Amino acid sequence: MFDQIASLPPAFWLLAAVAMVLHHRPPARCAACADGLVGTTVIFFAIVNAVKLVPCAQLGPLDLSNVAVSALLLATGVKLLWGGVK
Repeated sequence: MFDQIASLPPAFWLLAAVAMVLHHRPPARCAACADGLVGTTVIFFAIVNAVKLVPCAQLGPLDLSNVAVSALLLATGVKLLWGGVK
């Protein structure tokens, strides 16, 4: 497995480093909510998370069984969230 990781191109490691730096930044403050930047922040993090899917798929931990479990947990979370709101 380490041979596969070591053979990845340098662009992968640069992208992984940028994603890690962006991931560890503090969350947006409430002042951004007043400025209307919430939608921009959501789109930005959606794009960053989509970019992180490519390295995960190449390394192997992302397969259909994991995606199916995630989809099930997402659906359950949404139902519980709406149940708590009402």
